[in-house]
Amino acid sequence: MCIRDSYQSFKVPHQISINRKNIDISRADLVAVAKKVGIRGYHQLIDQVVEAVSTFTVKIAEYGLNKNTTDLIAKDLERNAIRLKRIK
Repeated sequence: MCIRDSYQSFKVPHQISINRKNIDISRADLVAVAKKVGIRGYHQLIDQVVEAVSTFTVKIAEYGLNKNTTDLIAKDLERNAIRLKRIK
């Protein structure tokens, strides 16, 4: 019996683009779009998302999902969050 990791079904490239990119989106890409469309306080918004994502592992544990799946998602979130953190 083959058990398929359900995370693989989520691991497809997003069809949305940010600043003409759909992979390796950086903080600079988000800032460029925010400026273009007139979003104020974009640095704080991005920081809030990065902070919320950093709590994924703790919060998801209460749902008892497959550990391999949650570990893969956490690793992917962390990889993306690193690109979005503000350089101080």
